Amino acid sequence: MVLFWLFHRFTFWSRQGVPHESLIKSAYTRYTRPLHIADRDTYTKLGRVFGISFRLFEGFRPCLMIGEPEYIRKVLVQEFDKFPNHRIFYDGDQISGKSLVALENDEWKCVRKIMTSLFSTGNLKKMKPSIDRCTSSLIEKLRKQIEISSTVDMKKMMGAYSLDVLASTAFGIECLDSDKTNDVATIVSDFFGHHISIKSIILLWFPFLIKHLNLYVFQYEILTYLKSIVQKIFDRSRLLKSQTNSNENQVDSVNKNFVTLLDEAQIKIKDKELDNETKEKFVIDNGVLLVIAGYDTTATTLSLIIYCLAIFPEHQQKIVDELESLYLQLERTELTIEEINSLDYLNAVIHEVQRYFPVVPRIERRAGRDCTLGTIKLLKDSLVAIPSYAINHDPSFFKNPDQFDPTRFLNNNSEQQTIIPDVFLPFAAGPRSCIGKRLAMLEIKICLISLLTHYRFSVSLETKIPLDYHIGQPVSSPKDVKVIVTPRTRLLKQG
Repeated sequence: MVLFWLFHRFTFWSRQGVPHESLIKSAYTRYTRPLHIADRDTYTKLGRVFGISFRLFEGFRPCLMIGEPEYIRKVLVQEFDKFPNHRIFYDGDQISGKSLVALENDEWKCVRKIMTSLFSTGNLKKMKPSIDRCTSSLIEKLRKQIEISSTVDMKKMMGAYSLDVLASTAFGIECLDSDKTNDVATIVSDFFGHHISIKSIILLWFPFLIKHLNLYVFQYEILTYLKSIVQKIFDRSRLLKSQTNSNENQVDSVNKNFVTLLDEAQIKIKDKELDNETKEKFVIDNGVLLVIAGYDTTATTLSLIIYCLAIFPEHQQKIVDELESLYLQLERTELTIEEINSLDYLNAVIHEVQRYFPVVPRIERRAGRDCTLGTIKLLKDSLVAIPSYAINHDPSFFKNPDQFDPTRFLNNNSEQQTIIPDVFLPFAAGPRSCIGKRLAMLEIKICLISLLTHYRFSVSLETKIPLDYHIGQPVSSPKDVKVIVTPRTRLLKQG
């Protein structure tokens, strides 16, 4: 019976005529190569739609990989009701089990709706002064660091900065103590900073074990530590909120933070309001998610941008020229959000790095029921995955995809018209797209503007070309990003 079941699973795609990789080859590539590289190799070999019968991440569940824009649009947007949830990483009672990435259906809709207001245009404007203060602190930390050594691991530096911004904007607490920030950054960096473990592989193969044995896919010790940190921030934020509310004149000037939104909201699941203990779990679990997601994705993106600017100094200079021109035109250096967003070349460089080095190398959705995608049959709980890295390096979608060329994202470039929104997905798309994308982009731009105003970045003997990645992790985060940082002998003309 078991052999028949295995045979039925392993022939699932061949019976439908869907291209797929052999069992042995499939397992080998997953255990020996980073996720994004293995996906790209298979995508190049089998095409834009192929099945996976057995792999490190998928185990015995059939997984469909799609690179066709039509299918991508269906999964993420048009037929979202068929694919409403993520892969199972947590059980609801576990740490982060009530976070947006783990919540499903009605619970997810309720919490998503509440948290969306955190990233409104008005709230982002109130967050900007906090981001500016954290950026000024970063500039000073970098100045002290290069007095010790001009070669700096920008991944570590950007990690501490991202945590500072997160504490300020999401939790309403200004820049954390420097030593504390570095301690937290070091621990959080280890969340994805290693090869995937055998235990994690087994749990991804058999996700029912997560619930029945209360086992964690990710490191329990790190999640426990983060929970304690978020709990302290939560308690401190509540205290600051009560002090702020005592002065009515200050209330409007303070941005809504994540704790306030969920703490004050009426969270109803199936028309039943949650009790205070359950609501607090929602707050803590989503706080842990914000720390993990906010740290790793934003910090890695920032460090990769610096990496590319060091390798391609001509693009670094073009951003500097664009900044200097704007400063002279405005006769000031304090930029509004609208003025920051007007920096076309800066924006193009950011997009090109997101294309060339997508931090999340594949976007996944899980079938909520037996269904079809086009003519392809899918089983309930089957995964549909969009291999972003492979798609971003497909010459059919991007001319000379292995060439770093920000001009492809400029409005006056003819190739701009050929970039299909359904294939360039730095923050995914549809109802489950990244909720913090607007804050992330603002944080990245403010940071880069300040860094390039004060410093120049270049390649060092310790700069790894190509970058070195861990095997099997769902986030493409390089082990380190070391470059030479030197102060500009003359700051940009500042009016």
